Amino acid sequence: IPGSALVEWKAIAVKTKGDGGDLFDMVPDKAAFEKLMRESGVNQDSAVVIANPGDNFSAVADGTRLYWTLKYFGHDNVAVLDGGVAKWAAEKRDIEFGRNKPGNGNWQAGEERRELLADLGDVQKAVEGGGAQIIDIRTPEFYLGLTHKADKVAKKGHIPGAKNLPFLVLGKESGEKGTTFYSVDELRRVVGELGIDPTRPVISQCNTGHLASSGWFVMHE
Repeated sequence: IPGSALVEWKAIAVKTKGDGGDLFDMVPDKAAFEKLMRESGVNQDSAVVIANPGDNFSAVADGTRLYWTLKYFGHDNVAVLDGGVAKWAAEKRDIEFGRNKPGNGNWQAGEERRELLADLGDVQKAVEGGGAQIIDIRTPEFYLGLTHKADKVAKKGHIPGAKNLPFLVLGKESGEKGTTFYSVDELRRVVGELGIDPTRPVISQCNTGHLASSGWFVMHE
């Protein structure tokens, strides 16, 4: 989309070291994210529109993860372009090539909204019946333990008590025509059919926190 700045996935979902080995797709350091947003031309008063590639739902989750990160660091004036660049292009809107070099912005990260990020203690409390529902955004073959991504997950199966809300039921994949979210009424019906109460607190999770952001986006926003 003309004038847009490129924000790469590896800058918003970073790899770190934990006690058990590598941790994937973690929240970036506050100072690093502030620098990234400034270099992307974002100002303190900017309205940020996130345009993901849009050709599949994994790409949509790239966008919802950046959306969540901006919210986490205190920026509320942000939106996701439904259908992404694919839908924009399919509607014969202007497209340009090459990488833009936006001027430096003055954006400042605010206090981290810790209520938007669950830790191991929060998940353990939920497993023990502590109020929040855990929703597993992965597709059923991962949730049911038929397979797993061995490079990122230690074993098959799901967190005890977690309910499955596969990311593919959150929106309609239309390839080059763009992937769009279902309506609020449709989504409310879907989560109800899957035994999820939209009025109760939710912890959204997947293998690493990538697809989980799409579940959070639908349930929270």
